[in-house]
Amino acid sequence: MKPAAPPLRRPAALRSVAVAGRAHGVQQPRRARLAALALLVGLAACQTAGVSPTGPAPAASGHSAPAGADWTFAGRMGIVQYVIVPVGRSGERAYYERVVEGQCGAAPRCFLRFFTNTDGAEVALPLPDAIARQATALYQRSDKRGSAEFRWSCRMPVATPDCF
Repeated sequence: MKPAAPPLRRPAALRSVAVAGRAHGVQQPRRARLAALALLVGLAACQTAGVSPTGPAPAASGHSAPAGADWTFAGRMGIVQYVIVPVGRSGERAYYERVVEGQCGAAPRCFLRFFTNTDGAEVALPLPDAIARQATALYQRSDKRGSAEFRWSCRMPVATPDCF
C-alpha cells in the first residue's frame, strides 16, 4: 500500500488571490445596493424635474397651443404631438393647416395626431380611450423622407381612400 500523499497547499501567491476573490465577493451585494440607490436617485430627479423616465413628456415641455388658439395641445409622446380639435372644425382641411403651422412652424420634422373630445374626458397622456377612439387626422413631415403627409381618419365623413 502506498503512503498517503501530503495535502496539497496552494502557493502563497495563489492564496492571496483566493482571499481577494472572497473579499471581492463580499463587495458585490454592496455594489448592488449602490446601483439600486443610484437608480432611485435618478428616478427621483426625473420626478422632481417633471419628466417621466419611461413615458411621455408633460404638456409643459415647451410646446403648447399658441395664445388664442381654439385647439388643445394634449402633450407629446416621443416626437409625436397630440392635439384635441373642436368638433365643429374637425372636418375642415384649412383649419388643420392652421394648426400645423401653429404647432410645427418651419421645423423640418413634425408628427401630429388629431382627436376630438365629444365626451369631455380629461385630457392626459396617454390619451383616455374616450378621446383615443375619436381620431380625426394625422400629419407627418419628415426631413428624412423629404415629404409631408396629411391623412384623414376613416371615421370622418371626408375620409379618402388612403385614410387610416
